[in-house]
Amino acid sequence: MNRKISPSTALLLALALLPIQALAFPLASPLEAGEIPEIVETHSIIGGIVGDLYGRKLSCNGRRAAAGTFTATHMLFRQSSNQWLGLEFLNSASVSALDSHQFAYQLPTGTEVRGWTDGSAQSDPGVLFPALGPADSLAISDNLLALGVVIDREINVYRWNGAQWHLDFHQQNPFPLSSLGTSVDLDGSRLAFSDPNFGNGLTGEVFLRARNPLGIWFDFGTIRAPGEEVENGFGASLSLSGDWLAVGAPFEDTIFGTDMGAIYLYKADAVGFFQLRTLLFGTQSGARFGSSVELDGHTLIVGAPKEDTHHPARVDVARGAAYVYWRSGDDWDQVARLSALNGFEGDELGTSVCIGGDSVLAGAPRFGVLEPGGVFVYQGLVAPFFADGFESGDTSAWTLTVP
Repeated sequence: MNRKISPSTALLLALALLPIQALAFPLASPLEAGEIPEIVETHSIIGGIVGDLYGRKLSCNGRRAAAGTFTATHMLFRQSSNQWLGLEFLNSASVSALDSHQFAYQLPTGTEVRGWTDGSAQSDPGVLFPALGPADSLAISDNLLALGVVIDREINVYRWNGAQWHLDFHQQNPFPLSSLGTSVDLDGSRLAFSDPNFGNGLTGEVFLRARNPLGIWFDFGTIRAPGEEVENGFGASLSLSGDWLAVGAPFEDTIFGTDMGAIYLYKADAVGFFQLRTLLFGTQSGARFGSSVELDGHTLIVGAPKEDTHHPARVDVARGAAYVYWRSGDDWDQVARLSALNGFEGDELGTSVCIGGDSVLAGAPRFGVLEPGGVFVYQGLVAPFFADGFESGDTSAWTLTVP
């Protein structure tokens, strides 16, 4: 007979089918029927400088990643099936972004761009573009480079014309309390950027723009959180992938507690305007679920850096956690909760998250007694597990045959 199985059950089945030597990560606790797996890291990369907050920022693409510290960015390359190799430290590089063949990072003197593909652990020499100025958030996609500058309350998008980067789009908010530029993302020629205004008694906003083949930028709307809760941090994080947009509101309150956090998931309609489809909430008061978010195809990763992973949970412990969701049609199902095997109180795991190939990376910038920080790697959690039709994301077609 045939029985349908949930994504979380499919995860456990996939792990059971792996060879013993391929099961690189253990389950943190025994699972009961219907329980979401809690999974600890395959391995970790720990910072080497006291108080440097290694892992406060993360960006990934394929076999490459960049981990930000308080003073630098560390280039990482996946050398083997389950091991990430530390490469060059870029001193004073505070923010970075990658696409399939480029690496951009922010220096005090401007933005530098290098060529860097998945096939090589060695990047090209960097080219500094001082005219591009500072950035608090950064995104790159092919020939477009977007910079968010909170102090100037502006978004600047530059386009590479084969010889230089030139300004192609600009938006500024003259309101002194604006935090425009807190988050930015590019997916092809589509742009999303935010103005959370958290702490200013205002409602956050996310702006959608798209560039057509003629070089004209079109306005595809402005999104506010339903109910327009003030100071919920709507737009503190965001991620754009295909038809889906994820927006974090880490200070969202619910009837169960304050600052539990939330993720708003929007899907583009036939015209291209985004409509709210799903709302995910944090599970603990003060967890700040949605402080970081990464959306890639059928996989969603959400950080909750103030959450406690003890059972039962305690308030204000801030070990931190990250959550993995898989998409089935228009539904998002939680399949795993990520924690650190030897985590400490105050680590703040989930401050940053990203997806690199089939690895999930989560930053814990206050990990360790003297807070050198760390990046924790979780293998095999990116949908799909199989290549026999499961990649469609339609779990209603998944069946388990029992003899």
